[in-house]
Amino acid sequence: MVVYIAAYGANSAVGGTVKEALLPEYEIVHAAVDLAAGLSELPALIGGDSSIKPASGLGTNASGGANIPQGLIVGGSVPADELAQITAAIKPGFPIIQITKEQVAAAGGTGPDPALIAKLIKEALAAKGL
Repeated sequence: MVVYIAAYGANSAVGGTVKEALLPEYEIVHAAVDLAAGLSELPALIGGDSSIKPASGLGTNASGGANIPQGLIVGGSVPADELAQITAAIKPGFPIIQITKEQVAAAGGTGPDPALIAKLIKEALAAKGL
């Protein structure tokens, strides 16, 4: 069974490759690529409003899907203050993970390594029961 996930971050090149590497276990249904979109779209979508479509045009909900995410992945380059704003805006206790450059390096990665990032994301999501 696929687990629906939302994503927040500005690096759509790495994000697109990571998205493919997460399949088939995890499907990115919605991607917000800037803070304004994240704050306006993610709280409503995560709160259960399946009519919310990504302004970015990224994610399977952009092309007609209406799936509510069960977790949120945040790009490694998202600053702590932005992450705090997104976290505060969505429902308490919602599973959020962020894989940082330091975590990728500690796992043996050098530079953006989409396959390794996807592996770390899968491990972090599984640890949260997703």
